[in-house]
Formats: sequence, structure tokens, C-alpha cells
Amino acid sequence: MKAPQALEFRLLGPLEAWRGDERLELGAPKQRAVLALLLLHRGEVVPSDRLVDELWGAQPPQAAAKSLQVYVSGLRKALGEGVVETRGRAYVLVPGDSRTDSERFEHLLEEGRRSLSEGDAAGAARSLREALGLWRGPALSEFAYEDFAQEEIGRLEELRLATVEERIDADLALGRHADLVAELTGLVGEHPLRERMRSQLMLALYRSGRQAEALDAYQAGRRALLDERGLEPGPALRELETAILRQDPALGAPTKPGPALVGRRRRGGGLVVAGGAVLLAAAVAAVIAIDGGDGSGSDPLGDGIAALDRASGDVASFTDTEAVPGNVAAGEGAVWVLNTGGERTVSRIDPRTGELTGTFETGGLPAEIAAGEGAVWVGLVGGSGDTNSLVGVARLDPRSGRVTATARLPGGGKGVLPTAGLPRVAAGAGAVWAINPDGSISRIDRDTGEIEARIELREAAWTLAAGREGVWFLSFGDTVTRIDPRTNRVGQTVRVGTQGLWGLAVGDGSVWATARDDGLLWRIEPGRNPVSRTIDVGTGVTAVASGGGAVWTGNYIDGTVSRIDPRTNDVTRRTSIGAPQALAAGPGGAWVSVAGRTTEGPLRASVCGEVASGGARPDVLIASDFPLQGPNSGDPRALAGAIRYVLERRRFRAGDHVVGYQSCDVSTVETGGFEFRRCAANANAYAHATELVAVIGTYSSFCAEVEIPILNRAPGGPLGMISPSNTGSGLTRGGPLALKRGEPGVYYPTGVRNFVRVAPREDVQAAALALHARRIGLERVNVLQEPRSDWRAEHADPFRRAAERLGLDVVGPELFDPAAESYAALADAVARSGAQAVFVAGTAWDGGAGLVKALRARSDRLRIMLMEPFASVPELIEMLGPAARGIYIGAADVPPAARELSPAGESFARGFGALDDPAQFALAAAQAAEVVMRAIARSDGSRESVLENLRAARVRDGLLGTFRFDRGGDIAPATVAVYRVADRAAPVPGGYPWFEGAVVDDVLTVPASLTDSSNKG
Repeated sequence: MKAPQALEFRLLGPLEAWRGDERLELGAPKQRAVLALLLLHRGEVVPSDRLVDELWGAQPPQAAAKSLQVYVSGLRKALGEGVVETRGRAYVLVPGDSRTDSERFEHLLEEGRRSLSEGDAAGAARSLREALGLWRGPALSEFAYEDFAQEEIGRLEELRLATVEERIDADLALGRHADLVAELTGLVGEHPLRERMRSQLMLALYRSGRQAEALDAYQAGRRALLDERGLEPGPALRELETAILRQDPALGAPTKPGPALVGRRRRGGGLVVAGGAVLLAAAVAAVIAIDGGDGSGSDPLGDGIAALDRASGDVASFTDTEAVPGNVAAGEGAVWVLNTGGERTVSRIDPRTGELTGTFETGGLPAEIAAGEGAVWVGLVGGSGDTNSLVGVARLDPRSGRVTATARLPGGGKGVLPTAGLPRVAAGAGAVWAINPDGSISRIDRDTGEIEARIELREAAWTLAAGREGVWFLSFGDTVTRIDPRTNRVGQTVRVGTQGLWGLAVGDGSVWATARDDGLLWRIEPGRNPVSRTIDVGTGVTAVASGGGAVWTGNYIDGTVSRIDPRTNDVTRRTSIGAPQALAAGPGGAWVSVAGRTTEGPLRASVCGEVASGGARPDVLIASDFPLQGPNSGDPRALAGAIRYVLERRRFRAGDHVVGYQSCDVSTVETGGFEFRRCAANANAYAHATELVAVIGTYSSFCAEVEIPILNRAPGGPLGMISPSNTGSGLTRGGPLALKRGEPGVYYPTGVRNFVRVAPREDVQAAALALHARRIGLERVNVLQEPRSDWRAEHADPFRRAAERLGLDVVGPELFDPAAESYAALADAVARSGAQAVFVAGTAWDGGAGLVKALRARSDRLRIMLMEPFASVPELIEMLGPAARGIYIGAADVPPAARELSPAGESFARGFGALDDPAQFALAAAQAAEVVMRAIARSDGSRESVLENLRAARVRDGLLGTFRFDRGGDIAPATVAVYRVADRAAPVPGGYPWFEGAVVDDVLTVPASLTDSSNKG
């Protein structure tokens, strides 16, 4: 009989209890508080009178003792018997075999300190990063204002800061001073009186060749100490200043490891996000005049909150911010904005003057905000999925800014798509509404902040809105659905004719929804027979807000905000903003969160790393654009490492040019992954950074859809971009491959192509599977596809076309229902068709796994072919068991160990460590860097010249072999891997984690004749 799994209590963030992989439901806030109290005195007997005093204060309710018994009983049910015991009129939480994350954190801290004292800086950095990685938010965040938790919260927060300082000491010992400057600048801004952090900043600046700035940092610290405490800096800080002044050799950086070790460290290292300076600390209101109303020719405003006049749509005032602001809300007498970059605060702006009137703690990591129903509501993120999900909603008193309640959302901690800027919290219709991690919706009481009801949905909600028109939400697809606030049940669903809806608002008696890819704003007048109409607001429209007699839409691709008159449905104004991040509307007009800060030299440190140029002053700059935060950031960080490795081997020189390189981040701590509006903000910065001549990126094709057109219309001409990993076919090809209106031309508004890639398109990968089917002797194949059009356009149809050109007999494509209860009849039909193989276009989670099981149950001799997005191989093995064996999977990237490498490719792979421990697309990133360096070497150093040479590149025996770029910007020829799931789920040497349990069955060069005639750009 299996022994019960140990309990784990998590205090470093919202209170959680886990038994193995199962998170336990801990009940109502008071019950959770009882557990917190007992945990803080674990192993101690706590009298019930003390618990009552801590929970209810000096005037407990008459039934307090009875309520306490109920809460203890609830905890016993949740945690199991023997955890909470009664001792007379007292209770004790028995330690047993339970553990806490705070104990693990302190153990790792001591381990790190010990390693550091013994001279093992690398080991110390690993332990300390692991320790900091346990934190999911402020310690005991939901009890931030409870007296009983203050001492422990203070102790743990002090230990966290000490751990950050220890980790920085380890990084300094490893020679990472240049990478630390941006982080330390933010930390010192947050903790200006913390002398150890200031000394670390001074040392990092000095070692980076910035002596004057190091001395400025000392003087700023001295002023802060004198102003706040009337004290001079301590001896250690004064001695460091003296040492910097005399350029003491002892301050020099440690010897750096060789390039191969640097590459490995970049792949294996973790990421610690520290809070930056308060976002709105230097808010200034100023009247800004914007020329033109068509979104062209205007300089970006900068980073901040733009107030647009209700009647004219012009910018009436602008509140400047130190960093990119987050979501914005208008209501309860103010404008409210989230502070980003790891800040845990929300700031209040006076809508009349544009001045900052307060900044308030939120009790967690905020990513959503709504104002109404008597309070300000802040969505807090966390979770353990690929990206952060909304896990709680805090209620803020709009006058004091104090958190008065925090509702914990049900539905697990699964990741969600990064839809920042499209609200997941809405206040209206008599309550507050929030999208749970599983896509259901919670109704929150506006007075208590507690969850009143949970509304289950057939399809997960994407964004929502609430007001006099009711509560409405969008799911993935083309429907707008109403929730009846009287019954808390799903009501009317309205289907509109679009490729997909994005943003949602209610107002003026209508529901408003944006269709980004169609460039349309849909106006829906609900009722028994709903009336729908469309307004053309431009491709790329996402956010929408309604209020004060106007409707507003934000477009972060063309950088405009449009004003629509709801009386006439006319667009009355298009105002150039830069990169609108989020929208709010009210009686005075609209407020827009803007990312628009520009630069003439290096890109800003808050998003991009320091310039690497081998110590010389660069003539030109290049940047990479990858998501460097979150659980899936390992591979993207390795891509940045591969690029730097190439540049270091070239000594940062391309012909007569010294090349500087900056690694830029397109992810945020709030989402834990890339987000669309950061794509826009980065692209806007790249476009205006005059020394930047090329961008290597993006990592995601979705991000490329945003960035390419912004770079295409950059001042002075298009800025070239080369991607190692974008596979979306519509970026370069139209016709049958276009998933969105106007592809690919919509991405190139100037008519000049400024994008190339070294990764094969999605449709080329599908064609490779058809080629593989022919090579293994198959003659008849069946094609099954999930109904979504993208699976047909990029996967099913290209496979079918290639198979037919190869002489295969093709049955289908046939649709399968993702929600079907059984696929037995479809499996019988496939068997009757006589097909030897079936190509399945879709994903495992949308019916694909059930379909494959049914096919395997019908015939274990049938060959099954899938595309990489269907699922990872470990997921396939977990879901399908033995049925996964023998499945073929087409993939965009071939592991270096499976390639026939050229001498250059083998030299890089061995030097970078990519043969035994590869990162997906790292070889492609290195090849992209080589292509950029050659283009710069052959150019006159201008963007135009670099782009011309980039597009004209002809590579012989390069890292990826011999290739060129065709007129669309695609690599030609393209090489694709076909994996086969092995009999045993064992790791393959030199393989990628996504394919662990599979072997490379074939490496194919796909001839243009299988794809080109149907893929005209």
C-alpha cells in the first residue's frame, strides 16, 4: 500500500497547501486565516481564545467560538486527519512529515551562503536563484494587513532581499556585472537606503567602464541618507567610493570563463525579476499637440498615460512615466494604472490635472484592473502554467488605496494566452466579474470582495465587459455571449461573421467587439433579434472602450487610437499615439496606456541588456527580440547566447564596422511569457533607435505579426528583421496560406519586404510529412482536420497538395468534431478507406488525442502523422500510452546531432555545446547572426543598405548548409525533421525536450515544387 504523500504548505505568496501534485482547497478567508495562524506556530499549542482575538479583534461576534470550530473542522477535511489536533481548549498543527516553502527557502539561502564563502560562486548562484524562484508574490500576501502576520511577513521579506543581495554577489563574482546594472538600478530605486545594494550597483557600474555613473550613484545615496535619516553613508560605502576614485586594481572584474562556458551558462541559468522604481514617481502633466489624424508622420509620445479629449479625440494631456505603464481603468473619481516590471502597485491619477495622487500596494502581482461598484478591483496573477494566469482579485478602497479583501479564483493555475490589455476583470451589472484560470467566470460581491458564484462555460472565456447592457464575454472564435446577472447563467449568444474577435466593451446600448485581423469594430445591438454592423477601424485593432458618448479603439500595429461617434458609427478621429497598451473611457474622454519612448543610441535598459561590443565603441547596433522570462524562457535565452557567441568569435566586427549587440526581452513578469503589447512597444523602440540596423527575432510568429509592420514603416525606411524560429506561413505567403485578411501585404505597408527567416514555414513542414510518406513506401493516405481554418490552410491542405503531387492517393480532408464523445465511427471509416496512413491536423486538447486513440484501437498498423503543435512527445506518451508508439511528427528545427553539419556548423555546435545539450533553434539563431554580420560587412552601415544585403544573402556551407532567401523572404531550400515516437520513452542524445521519447526518423530537404505553385507571396 502506498504511503500518503507529504503535505507542503506554501507561504511565499498566497497561502497554499499541496499534497503531491494536488492543490488542496482551503475554504473561506477566515478558515485560511486559521491555517495561517497555526502554521506560524507550527508544533505549538495555540489557545482558541487567542485565535478568536487574532481573527476578530476586540469585539468578536457572539458565535466566534462556534465559527472557529467549524473552520477547524473544514481544515481537517481539507488537510486530512492528524494534521490539526485539539488539545483541550486549544489547537495545534502537528508538524509530522509536512514542510513549508519558507523552510526550503531558508535552507537554500544558507546553502548559497556556504557555497559563496567557500569560493563556489556558480554553485551559490544556482542555490540562491532556486531559493528566489520559490517566491510567488509577497509572503502571506492575502494577510498583508493582518496584525498576526506582520512579524513573519517582515522577517521573510528581509530574508528575500538578503537573498537577492547574496545572489548578486555571486553574479558579480562570476563577472556578470554588465548584466546586473539594469536590475540593480531598479532595486536601488526601490530601496534607496539599502547600502549593500548601492555598493553592488557602484561596483557593477565601475566594472562596466562607467566610473562617473558609479560615483553619481554614491552621491545619490548620500543625499538620500541625509534627507531621510540625517546620516552619512557607512564605512563600507565610503571606502568603496574612495577605491573607485583611485581606480583600485582590487575592484577589477574576475576573469571570465571561455565562450563555450558562457554559452552553457546562458542556457542553464535562471532569471530573477526584481522590482523596479515606482512607475509613476515622476508623473508630469503636459499638453501635447499631435499633427495629423491619420496615424502617420507623428513622433511617439513616450511612455505614460495619454488623456484624449471626449469631443475631438485629440491628446489633451500626457502623464509621463518612468517605464511602460500597464492596464488602465477610469472610475471611482480617478484614473488608475498598473505599474509593471515586477512592481506590485497601482497608481491613481487625477483626471482633471493628470497629476499622480497616490501609489498603493496590491498584495500580489497585478495584471488586470477595473474601477466601479464602489471600489477598484485588481487582478493578481500567478499559477504554474506556461504563462501566468489570473488567480485572485483584490478589492481596493478608492480613497485610502487599502486592500480590503482578496478573492482567490477557482480553476487551478493553468497558463493562459498573453492577452494583456484585454480585460479579464470587469465591474458592472451589480457585481464584479473575473475570468478564472480554467476559463470559467467568477461573480464577486462588490461589498465583501468574496466570490458569490462560479459560471461554468462550454468554451473558455477570453475577455469580458460589464455595464448597463449586462455582462458579456468572448471565447476563441466568432461569438459574443451574455451572462444573465439575475441567474448567473449563460444567456444569449450572438455569432458574427469574422475571422476571430479580440476586444470587448459595452456602452451606448450596444456591445462592441474588435476583429483584429479583419480591421473591424462590430457593433451588436442585443435583443430577441440582435442587429450587427461593422465599422472599419484598421487591421491590428485590439482594445476597445466605451464611455462619455464615444467609443475608442486602440491599434498597436499602426500606433493609433480611433474615436467613433456611436450616433453615426463614423470614425471621427485617428490620433497617433505610438504603441497603445490599454484603453479606458469615461465622461471626460479616453485614457490610453502608451509605450512610446524612443532612443537615439542604445535601447533602454528596462527591456534590453547592456550593449556588448568587445569594449570598442560600436558604429551600428543589432538587437535580438526573445521572451526571456517565464518557465519556457530557457531556449530563447540560449538563442541570445548563441547570437552573442557568434559575435564574440567575430570580435564584434563586420567588415569596417564595429557591431554592438543588445539582447531585448519581449516578455513580462506579469504574464510570465511574451505579450502582444510588449511586441509593439519593443518594435516601436527599435524603429526609432537610429543606430539599430537589424533585429534578430521574433521568437513567436504571433509577435512577428505585430512587429514587422511597425519596423516596416520605421522613420527613414524599413528596418530589417531575420527570424530563427517564425514558422507562420502568412508572414511571407498569401493565397491559400493566408489566415488573415490581406496577408502577407498587410505586414509590409511600404511595399518593401523587410523580413526573412531561416526556419521553414508551417506548410513546408506538412509537405515534408507527405514526402516522408512516399519515402517509406506508402501509397494511400487519409487527411483528418479539426474545423478551425488555420489547421486546414497551414497543415491539412499543404499535406494533401504535396501528397497528390507525389502521386499518393489522398482521401479527404474530412472534419472531426473536437467535442465528439466518440471517434469510433470515424476510425471505422478511415479503415474502410484503405488508407495506410492518416494525417491529423489539430491539437491533442481539441479532440486530437481521442481521435488518435480511436484510430489506434481500430488498427495498430495504421501510420499516424502529426505536426509539432499537436503536442509534445512527453505529453503524447502520457495521454496515449502505448498508442503513441510509431507516430510520426513533422518539426521545424533539426537537432545539430541529426544534421550533416558543414565544417562551420560543426565548429559552432561543438564550441557552443549544442551537440550534447541543444536548445531548439539555437543553431538557427547563430546562422541568423552570421547572415546579419555578412550583410553589415557588405553595407555602408545604413538600414537601407543592410536590408538590401540581408535579402540578397547567398550562404554556402553555412551553419545551416547552403541556402538563400526567396522573394518572399523564406529560406530556400528548407530542411525539416520527421520524428518517430520510440518504443521506449527514453531521452535521445542531442535531442530537444519537446521530443523526448522520439528519434529523428528522417531529415528532408523539401523541393519548391511541392509548395511554391500554391504559395505565391
